[in-house]
Amino acid sequence: TLEKALELFKLPKSIGAWCESPISTNIGPFGPYIKYQSKYYPLSKDEDPITVSLERAINLIQAKWEKDEASILKTFPEEPTLRILNGRWGPYLKAGKENIKLPKDIDYNQLDLNTCQQLITQALESKKTTKKKKT
Repeated sequence: TLEKALELFKLPKSIGAWCESPISTNIGPFGPYIKYQSKYYPLSKDEDPITVSLERAINLIQAKWEKDEASILKTFPEEPTLRILNGRWGPYLKAGKENIKLPKDIDYNQLDLNTCQQLITQALESKKTTKKKKT
């Protein structure tokens, strides 16, 4: 309707600030979301980004942070870009932007930095050999 279309012109909508950073809402290709510090936090499909409150937005941001913290299984202080995370299909190794699947017979608690680096080099080598050339 015309009223609903006119409401969409109000987006993106600034709903306030938290820790001196603005929080805004909008609707994207995957549904409504909250934007905070150049990161995006999804709203449920039935939530209206025009009427969402600042408190609700802060709760969603904090819940996402807690979920992300809980997914970190192990870190290495010597190599801060190397982490073992808990994913949808079990633990995996994240090295920078690369995700490396851990073998099922390896316990992630027993992994040290050297073993992780060996797994990374093996995974990257096998990735290079399996790439096909475009013709």
